[in-house]
Amino acid sequence: MPDFGPKIEPLPHLRLPLNRKAWVGERTEASSVIPNVRLFRDGVLISGADYLEFYSHGLDRMLWRQEIAHDLQGPLNTQDGPNETVLVRIDSRILQYQLDSGRLMRSIDIPAETFPIASSAHNVLIMSLEEHALIAFDWSGKEVWRWGYEGYCNTLATPDKYAIVEQGSKLYVLEADSGQVSWDFQAEKTGDQGLQDRSNNIVPSFPSLVYLDGVLMTIVGDGRIFKWEIQSGELVQQGQTPFRGPFQVSDTSIYILNQLQCEFSEYNHVLMEETYRENLKKELDALRSPSINALLVTDEALVWSTMEGNLMGVMRKVEIGKKRVVWIDPLGTLMPIGVPPVASQGCMYFRAISLDAKIRTGVICYEYADS
Repeated sequence: MPDFGPKIEPLPHLRLPLNRKAWVGERTEASSVIPNVRLFRDGVLISGADYLEFYSHGLDRMLWRQEIAHDLQGPLNTQDGPNETVLVRIDSRILQYQLDSGRLMRSIDIPAETFPIASSAHNVLIMSLEEHALIAFDWSGKEVWRWGYEGYCNTLATPDKYAIVEQGSKLYVLEADSGQVSWDFQAEKTGDQGLQDRSNNIVPSFPSLVYLDGVLMTIVGDGRIFKWEIQSGELVQQGQTPFRGPFQVSDTSIYILNQLQCEFSEYNHVLMEETYRENLKKELDALRSPSINALLVTDEALVWSTMEGNLMGVMRKVEIGKKRVVWIDPLGTLMPIGVPPVASQGCMYFRAISLDAKIRTGVICYEYADS
């Protein structure tokens, strides 16, 4: 998965209620590995313990399959590659596959105990925990630069730069072709300044670091928004979200669902002002005041995971003369923090994981109940 949640544009289409349409990669006696799921423009990538499968949207048709033998545990680790490709790390190699055909394009040898974290047209970037370094290899497999870090890094790739967040709050923007630091930033803390003050953190999993067509935007822990011209590092805009909570980002807006206030907000980050707010206390009370974990925003629905192991959602609009549609699927699975379901072309996907052998696991595909 990417280090930071993706920008969603346009908002995917999805209506409630939903039915489970298909399961892929269920736990069996032969394998307990739960596959990962990733969405692309032309389909859905499923990465299992020793295979890649690419499906049409809705999992109606498998377009290709590649079996990949390796010695690692768990599902294959995949990363976005340039030009509609996907990268897979196995043992001490990175394999690059074409998404449209599943054809293996190249294999690059990398040092042991390293793993890929990002890529661009210039190179692929790997992290070495042993050497405390980020190392770039060009697409011929030659090491071209390395950059030492002091603390664990999270990364966002843009066309010509890598945005690196070190130790949760230090932002460095590196030139992708050379590894030179173009500019850096660290927001001031606004809390009690103690070890638990995360007011200036750029939180991974959430879309707290987003590339917007030449502009880099960060949303730090206390809701402050900073926008920079990515080439020069010039600060071009600042703002403040109305409250905190699980959120998603589009080209124009930040969507936030706050559990304590039971409110949903749309904050326009182009205008730097709130453009919509709605109280959802009645609906959340009907769902027994869930502990909201991660949020999916679509054109017609809000869906979230809960710490109680459920998926829930409400329609964003109420039809005249009808009650608002409220939906729940009590899966009883684990819900990783900051990892919402994903949706595309009317279908929603979720990776159901559990340590309890009695609970059904795998990648679930949902569709509109009346379709």
